[in-house]
Amino acid sequence: FMDFPSIPLANQHVIPVFYNLQLGVHLFSVFEMMVIKRKTEPKYYEKLLHHMLAASLIAFSAMSN
Repeated sequence: FMDFPSIPLANQHVIPVFYNLQLGVHLFSVFEMMVIKRKTEPKYYEKLLHHMLAASLIAFSAMSN
């Protein structure tokens, strides 16, 4: 956070909330794809890969900040 001086210091408490919210949404989407939509989704593997990669990238980005 501190490498970018244009980010106001007052709004830095919102960033971890955003990361947690997005990570939760994508982890739920992975769970939903694996449990609920496994048999009905025509592009199951494509969407599962998308949500797994998105969750991985969000988690890696949160850990590297």
